[in-house]
Amino acid sequence: MVINPQTTQSAAALESPISKTASLQLEKCAQFRLELTVIEIKNLHGQILLSLSDGKILNSHAQTIGMTNGKNLLNPAGQVLAEVEGGSIFRQKKDVLLRVEGSRVVNISGQHIATVENGSEDERTLLAAAYLVFLQ
Repeated sequence: MVINPQTTQSAAALESPISKTASLQLEKCAQFRLELTVIEIKNLHGQILLSLSDGKILNSHAQTIGMTNGKNLLNPAGQVLAEVEGGSIFRQKKDVLLRVEGSRVVNISGQHIATVENGSEDERTLLAAAYLVFLQ
């Protein structure tokens, strides 16, 4: 078989504008997926109990069981269940229920009861609040 270099086109030249567009869209989707941070709370055995993504709190079956709004934990109806401030979880702005110290969730006795990964201090604390409200 003889290949004529004058009639041979590169693979890039053969690629249609539609496939280029689709390729760019896939690339953007992959970037967006990487930017979407998922925060997880795990028990001491490493099992994921809850996750927080895009303001929604999901259980281990990927069902939305709560939401966040600023520093507030909300039920699906939008009622405030708890507030967070400086790593502490409050109900009615007075009772400290749990604390988040780095990635460690500790109860009022100081016992390490769970671990939270990723996210800001407020996001980690909101997820710990969800753990307390929805799973305890």
